Amino acid sequence: MVKRKSIIFMLMVSFMLVAAVLVAFPKAASANILNASVNWNGSFFQGGDGYYNGREVMAYTENSTATVSFVYLNDMGYDIIAKPFIQFDWGANAGRYYGSEVSMANMQAETLSIQFTVPTAAAVGLVEHGYYISVEYRRDTGRNYNEESVVGEEAYTLSGDPHTYYTLDYYPIVADSLKVWKSTDSGATWQAVASTAYTLTAWTGVIDFGTVSTATDFLFNYSYYEDLGSGDGVNTVFSVYHHPPSYGEVIGTPTVYIADATAKSITATTAFSFDPMSGEVTLTTAPTPDQEVLARYSFYDVIGNRYNSSSSGYTFVVYGTDQAAAAKVYQDEQKLHDLVWQNLPGWDMNGGNLNIDAGNDILVGSATRQAVTAGDAAEAAGQELYANGDFVGAKAQFDIAAAKYQEAIDAQTTMLGGIESGLTGLVTGAGGWLDAQAAKADADAASTTALVSAQKDKLQGEACKAKSYGTFLILLGVGGILVGLGGLLWGVSRVIGARKANQ
Repeated sequence: MVKRKSIIFMLMVSFMLVAAVLVAFPKAASANILNASVNWNGSFFQGGDGYYNGREVMAYTENSTATVSFVYLNDMGYDIIAKPFIQFDWGANAGRYYGSEVSMANMQAETLSIQFTVPTAAAVGLVEHGYYISVEYRRDTGRNYNEESVVGEEAYTLSGDPHTYYTLDYYPIVADSLKVWKSTDSGATWQAVASTAYTLTAWTGVIDFGTVSTATDFLFNYSYYEDLGSGDGVNTVFSVYHHPPSYGEVIGTPTVYIADATAKSITATTAFSFDPMSGEVTLTTAPTPDQEVLARYSFYDVIGNRYNSSSSGYTFVVYGTDQAAAAKVYQDEQKLHDLVWQNLPGWDMNGGNLNIDAGNDILVGSATRQAVTAGDAAEAAGQELYANGDFVGAKAQFDIAAAKYQEAIDAQTTMLGGIESGLTGLVTGAGGWLDAQAAKADADAASTTALVSAQKDKLQGEACKAKSYGTFLILLGVGGILVGLGGLLWGVSRVIGARKANQ
């Protein structure tokens, strides 16, 4: 005989097995932009900028070409056509730039890129700009776009208020688009209603069945026109509802109609132009007060998550010609500054390099010291002018600083004489240093590209692994639940048997 404690123990084990299996089931993921994969190319400068109080900026010169790429995982559950975009804060319409469409299978990871021409500084201002990166998409079926003006609508028969007609929520109705179903058992079963069983006034959206129906519920599926507004004889500009920055673009060109309330007619027109970014429809002729402007169109949807500039640690700025020139001279001048202060031979007693503040340098001439002092003063003056927005004045001071540092190098070269060839090599090395920095930047870019590719492959592999693992867990879970339920039933049967034996 099985003891009661043993039976209770088996019941507890069974409960724990079922709970563990349920917890192990994988959870659905959402569409994903891999933040670590976002990569920018073509920038003029990245780092702290004095004009922006030393904050970290990513600077591009006006009219240059900027490219941003990122890895995106499609885990929506179906194939899509993805269209990446970046939205800046300098204009709801002008601030959005698109990349090329890419077909993506479900659970596929792909690198998407956006390339655009940077606007002028005069157009967007010498300010820090925020931005976000996202993806517009449509289902990759060749026809099933996200369609505006298509709805499913349910109506209920009102108790105590029998009537023969219903008025649909949206109208005018597109001719021959209405389909009707009815239920006589509160929605348990549905039956199609023939179009001959009712009349539809498309203009008002009224469906008349002729007699009071015995149905408890109705379902109506139909297409309707989006109402863009009424005419007044003057206005020619109307707007569709779906357009950036809050929504995706209209796909192609919308079909525009002029509805005449007097004639109860709806007629398509081609006498208009359309801007997909603003959503504006501009008619050639202003509609009259008894006319309505209607439209039908398909549009892209937008994924819920996005990558924001705040995540990057850098704000986006546009350098005008003068600011870029000043920034370029400052960068070059800083190379000479570093050569003077860190690498200019002065036969320092402590190691061989010039350190003017140390006080124990020998063979450092007064001409060298005077030139360095003048260079430091010009550099400080240039930094103050740059921070205040006087880029032309700042450039002039940075030029002076560069000349003074070079003068210090020349003076020290003349004074040391015997090691002139070594100093010449050092000065020549400044150009080599710049070349090395360029090579390093190229190597960093190649490394970043390789990292992005590796992240994409890793994400793709993890997605597939998760999918396979999920299938395995489901099978394991089903088996575990069956085993657990079997244990529960066995335990219950033993408890009942034990009670009967004790009676």
